Amino acid sequence: WLTVMARHIQTTYPDVPVTVGWSQPTAATGLLDVVDFVTYHEYGNPNGFDVRLTEIKTQAGQKPVMITELGSTVWTPLRTTKSAEKKQASRLATQLRHSSKSDGVFVWTLHDFDHVGSEVVGWRPWRKAQQRHFGLIRSDGFARPAKHIFQTHADARSSRSTQKVHAPK
Repeated sequence: WLTVMARHIQTTYPDVPVTVGWSQPTAATGLLDVVDFVTYHEYGNPNGFDVRLTEIKTQAGQKPVMITELGSTVWTPLRTTKSAEKKQASRLATQLRHSSKSDGVFVWTLHDFDHVGSEVVGWRPWRKAQQRHFGLIRSDGFARPAKHIFQTHADARSSRSTQKVHAPK
């Protein structure tokens, strides 16, 4: 079905790049002959992040590889919010450091959610709670430490891009 839909888009709208947002790194290269660029979500152990990305980039060849979701929740019944927020920031810093070889990265998500429906993550209350508390900004509007980690990363990437554009020839 994905191949049929991708081919239809490519035929009807040849200027529109096509990808599939795979939820697991192991599936990322599943349709290499169909997609224009590779995307996947990265929620695995940060210690293996680099290896997974390198394997995917190797298999993808010249196709761009983007990580379209990464991050972590601060919700758990066993941790205080302050220590959970520090852990979220630390994990995000590690993820972003390892993502430097990718062609782009998206963090899930900027703001906490007030409501997460069962149609999104199922009926289990703890899954809904985890999803509600993924934000870099809490529901009360205050930024978590992870927001500053992401801002620093974005500023550094922007600065490197600007330096490349303005580099003397």
